[in-house]
Amino acid sequence: STELHMTSNYIEIIPSCINILKNLKKMYLENNRIVIIPNELFELTNLEILYLNWNKITNIPIKIINLSNLKELCL
Repeated sequence: STELHMTSNYIEIIPSCINILKNLKKMYLENNRIVIIPNELFELTNLEILYLNWNKITNIPIKIINLSNLKELCL
């Protein structure tokens, strides 16, 4: 499966162009400095695993319900 591993990279922003990764199934972005989850991330409807824990996120947009294939979510 298609995976993106960017754990512990001091990432502050998830770029809005993330939505081009349509086939992405697993995304690991834990232990960074992310504050906002861009709406474009919620277009990744094939996403099954999303790890965003140990960031600075304080708000989870309602659009997260668009990730209908999501099986694991860590915040």
